[in-house]
Amino acid sequence: MTKDAPQPIVELSNTLLCIYAIEWSGLFKKSRNRKWAVSWRDNTPNGSRGGHRESGEGRYLLVNLSTGAFAAQGSLPRPNQGQVADNGTFSIEDWHFGSHLSGTFHVFSADGTPIVLRTFTANILESGLSRNGKLAYCITANSPTEDVGKLTLFDLTTGHILFSVRPRRFGADTIEFDEKHRQLVFKVSGGGEYRYGADGVILDEHRADDAFLNSSDYSAVSLSAESMLKGDFSLLTTEKGQEILEALIRARRIGADVNPAWKPTALKSKAWHTKPYHRLRRRLHATRRRSP
Repeated sequence: MTKDAPQPIVELSNTLLCIYAIEWSGLFKKSRNRKWAVSWRDNTPNGSRGGHRESGEGRYLLVNLSTGAFAAQGSLPRPNQGQVADNGTFSIEDWHFGSHLSGTFHVFSADGTPIVLRTFTANILESGLSRNGKLAYCITANSPTEDVGKLTLFDLTTGHILFSVRPRRFGADTIEFDEKHRQLVFKVSGGGEYRYGADGVILDEHRADDAFLNSSDYSAVSLSAESMLKGDFSLLTTEKGQEILEALIRARRIGADVNPAWKPTALKSKAWHTKPYHRLRRRLHATRRRSP
């Protein structure tokens, strides 16, 4: 296509980006400033087969929505879950051919130049890209290899990995970025937030505890309470112990007891059915008796 040739018309629906002039129809994500869109197709070139397969590379493309011009395009075995920043930097997960537990995380500049290419011996569970294209993360799923459950943060200004860790805290409803301080912000529904610093360490464990104990997800509440009580019990204050007990009661009330899939864990977490919880209740009662 020459520079002065008319640009193809780009049409967007709720889920698909279509360019009929080149017979393109694919899933897409837009940048927050609505200037860019990255689109991908995880199927063979002739469209006869998508998803899990042994061959037939899919394609991706980056479109400048203000002009309709293609800024970058290419092929990967199984491109998925694209993201695009306000400056046109974009990411793509490659889920690989075959059934092996593996995946590659790609980040490109707006002209298609590679910034990050990181292959994991585990499937990629999710990924994200900061608004201004300065940071990106990906999370891996279960695997028998060292890449199991990894949280990896990339500095896109250098293309380097800031950290790749298997964190003790690993849950949130949304993950956001603090580009200025190079931090990941994990937001827990109903409970608040906690952060990972640029070195891969949680900045405030107490804040993470509070976020999970106050979550609207009973599984998050119960698992966090269980984890806290497995620590050094002598360091648990009476006030924190009371908070844990109240959180567990709330978790049962909002659904833990009535969900068949969760019932075994819910029963295990009952405050009066385990020794640590029983000791905690005795301590709380003793404290009340001593109070004036």
